[in-house]
Amino acid sequence: MKTFRDFYTQYIKRQTDFRNEIILFNPFYETVGAVRQNLSLGYIHVDDFQYESDISLIIADSLNQYFGKVSISEFRERLVKYAAKKNKQDVSILSDMGSYFFKMLYKELIGYESSLLIQYPEALKHICIYNQIDFDSILTEKQNKKSSTIII
Repeated sequence: MKTFRDFYTQYIKRQTDFRNEIILFNPFYETVGAVRQNLSLGYIHVDDFQYESDISLIIADSLNQYFGKVSISEFRERLVKYAAKKNKQDVSILSDMGSYFFKMLYKELIGYESSLLIQYPEALKHICIYNQIDFDSILTEKQNKKSSTIII
């Protein structure tokens, strides 16, 4: 978790401040409140919600984002259009994919991942984050060995 926190806090700070991007962060293994607290501890002071109020940073629970009332693809399309309207460089989406494992939607996850390369414009970067524990709990040993070659 420490590595994960270090990654997302540094990435969000860099992309919002230096790359003029909009960030959509969908945590699963941490609450939205914990993410705000972690960001406030050293990189971004979200206690005044500056980043969220100007829509540079959106923090939304992964379960709600992927399985809520508005489809994630529709939300992304609106976000990319909004970024262009506000003269933002790009949109980065950081998604903890644990919600798919939690709901046991493995085929849907594979379909979702497969669609990312062909479905979204260049202005959108999507980083899918996985927890090794999820793979350990559902994959056979053979599948786990194969998947560990692509997990960083």
